[in-house]
Amino acid sequence: ARAENREESVKVQAEGRLRTAEQALSDATKSRDKLQTALIQRIHFMEEQTDIKIRQASTQAKAFEADRRREALETKRRVDAEKNRADRLLNEKRQVEDMVQSLQLELEKIKTQLK
Repeated sequence: ARAENREESVKVQAEGRLRTAEQALSDATKSRDKLQTALIQRIHFMEEQTDIKIRQASTQAKAFEADRRREALETKRRVDAEKNRADRLLNEKRQVEDMVQSLQLELEKIKTQLK
């Protein structure tokens, strides 16, 4: 009877340790699953943040490029306007020089006729 009680006691203790080990395994599995879920969520969050930053940088780069293009076009317009103005002034100068030369010739003719 004593041997049976002892055997029963060992069996009860073993079953208790088994239940404790199973519970610990279950808790560890749940904990691992929670950590894995949290890690996956964090990775997705970081990916989304990275995508947002990439889109923002792309938008800024496009805006910067558009500004540079606008500035270049404005500079070209100003240069073209100055060139046109310079050409116009040069033409006016030539016309005035031609007029002066024509008037000088006319003056010479008149002087010659007066002699």
